[in-house]
Amino acid sequence: MSECFVYSLIDPTTDEIFYIGKGTGYRDRSHLKPSVWSHPQETTNPFLYHKIKSLMENGTPPVVHRIRSGLSDEEAYKLEESLIQEYGRRFSEENGQLFNISDNRGGSPSGIQKPWGEDRRKVHQDRCKTQRKYDPTYEELYDDYITLNKMRKEIAKEYGVSEVLVKKRLQELGIKKPKSMCYPKRNECVCLYCHKSFSVASSVTRTYCSRACYLASRYGSDDGSE
Repeated sequence: MSECFVYSLIDPTTDEIFYIGKGTGYRDRSHLKPSVWSHPQETTNPFLYHKIKSLMENGTPPVVHRIRSGLSDEEAYKLEESLIQEYGRRFSEENGQLFNISDNRGGSPSGIQKPWGEDRRKVHQDRCKTQRKYDPTYEELYDDYITLNKMRKEIAKEYGVSEVLVKKRLQELGIKKPKSMCYPKRNECVCLYCHKSFSVASSVTRTYCSRACYLASRYGSDDGSE
């Protein structure tokens, strides 16, 4: 029998472990196959694969970490169970951080569907409703992304939506940031209108901290009217 290992999936944007599993061979990498995560609703753990899909489409794939290798089947199951209990599961009484659907196993046996309960379904529907609220015009998104040179993460935080949704809206409206505006580092600047400090890309010159200040400076008021 092949030696087993216990692994974790980590969100690189927060360094938070969101899944614990046990396996052999390439089991830990199997979660990252497009054929698996591209259709979350068809999997045995929709919430897990919605999470993975979000990270993959955002260009920040989950970090796969083997916690311990060379274990027997029984040892691996025991370690997996103890770690799941330690971190706790989401959508359960302990309100933990893991997307595991069982207290003592990583997921369901292959081919067995695990229907969503009403509570899980409501959480998912509420998240979808929140995302649909962000429907900017071309001019609004262009100002934020190009004129003010904000990152997708900044726009998402400002409107309380996911970065993936912002990326989707940019694609739908055909707005692309020139390569010259891409940046790895950020510098501190001062807004010409409100004089507040804000950070921008080291390779970019930005003179306003927000769209509101830009409009106020240009038109004399926040709403663009005289």
